[in-house]
Amino acid sequence: MTAKNKTVRLVGKISGTRDGEDWPAPGQTIDLPEDEASQLLASGLAVNPDVETATATTSGVETATARGNQPLRVSAADAKAAADAQAAAKAQAEADAQAAAAKLLEEQAKQTKADADAEAKAAAKK
Repeated sequence: MTAKNKTVRLVGKISGTRDGEDWPAPGQTIDLPEDEASQLLASGLAVNPDVETATATTSGVETATARGNQPLRVSAADAKAAADAQAAAKAQAEADAQAAAAKLLEEQAKQTKADADAEAKAAAKK
């Protein structure tokens, strides 16, 4: 049975290599086996490339329409504070994604070593 592949867009930097190649930079896509792609999506290291994202910019005073079509004013200081909080949250999410990637790679390395040890043990018995 052939494993299905899924394309994902990386959102954080993953150190190390995969199949002898460096991981793509954040923002780039990679085609992975479906189970591996699902793990990266679940950990927040990758997103579905078919889903569009938008970035908001702030300037001076922003307005939004609240219930009853009454304008809601936000001061530049409040908008900057919100943008700073969003940037801090994004930085934390990227740090968390890198930590999750490191943990995933560590677990894969442990499994690879365990597999190699089991093969060596089996070969020694023959």
